[in-house]
Amino acid sequence: LLLRYLKSYIYNSVAELRINMNYREFKQIVERITNEELCHKLPSDRTAKVFESIVAFMLKKKQNKKATLFTEYSDKVVEILQLIERNNSVLASDLLYNLYFNDSLISQKTKQLNADLKFYKARPSTQNIDYVLDDENGMGHIPFEKRDYIGNNRYSDDGVPCLYLGNSTYICWEETNRPDINKSNFAMFLSTCQLYFLNLCLPSENSVLETVNIAFLPLIIACRLRKSTETSEAKNHLEYKLPQMVMGCLMKYKHLNPQCRIDGIMYTSVHMESKGFMFDKRTRRQKCTNFVIPPVCYPSEGVCPIIQSKFKLAGYTSWECILIRRPAAGSSSGVQSYSSSIFGLLEKELSDIYKIKNNGMLTY
Repeated sequence: LLLRYLKSYIYNSVAELRINMNYREFKQIVERITNEELCHKLPSDRTAKVFESIVAFMLKKKQNKKATLFTEYSDKVVEILQLIERNNSVLASDLLYNLYFNDSLISQKTKQLNADLKFYKARPSTQNIDYVLDDENGMGHIPFEKRDYIGNNRYSDDGVPCLYLGNSTYICWEETNRPDINKSNFAMFLSTCQLYFLNLCLPSENSVLETVNIAFLPLIIACRLRKSTETSEAKNHLEYKLPQMVMGCLMKYKHLNPQCRIDGIMYTSVHMESKGFMFDKRTRRQKCTNFVIPPVCYPSEGVCPIIQSKFKLAGYTSWECILIRRPAAGSSSGVQSYSSSIFGLLEKELSDIYKIKNNGMLTY
């Protein structure tokens, strides 16, 4: 009887290890976190509901060890959210730091990006009547002398001039709440060196959920809460408190570990699950990554010189500028691909501007 029990135990353990659970299998459960039907609930209640569904799914798939590991971290994340909701940010921050910010987990979740990668930024025009194309100084992060105007953002608090970039002009447009495309400025930046990011992106659909991914998944999900209100009167969003705390913990980790090379945080935009997303699933997976780079030093005016040294402005333009020079660019061919869309054409134009500048020719 004992031998039979041991054989059964070993068989079940090996079987569980052999089953590679892909993120695709429960992606729809994760996406529920951004559903409007849950937006009226507190962040801790919203995440707990989704976490319970994930654990139930893992148990159904006989992934007991993964379910146990996920529960260990998800319970702590819910506790952190509850502390935030009770205005106990000090305890919440300590718990978050001790849970995730150790050398082993951080090193495994650090993503290295090569130099000369393209990043994009959008800035809506502040002019209601006469459109003005920003100069290159207007396309970086908000200068320190104007930090009083900086509002509450997902990974940065009031008054902190972080540089937010996207991997496509489309996601930059979404993140700025779909401003008038004709009167919005778009810029392309190129990295001048290798960059390192704490990777809080959703796993790719075919990725195997290994230990580190399971551990970070509750945090990633909880940092993706959609705002409960989109009104301009709401100055602070409870849903932003946890991701802002993650950024604070990262800055603390960098301070205590001077050898840490992490430049910022990369994350999947919450707009990826938007019902109004304009492109196909493949584009949805490829064009929805955001990057936030906090300042390293704090001059009294201007921008952070460390951030400035790691990016070069390749070019900036607007859709209106393109139409003025090439009116035919606005004619639709009926093709629904990203490359033939306004955003694909904007990115091509920005690349062309950079090529022309490098060849020593005038842009206009």
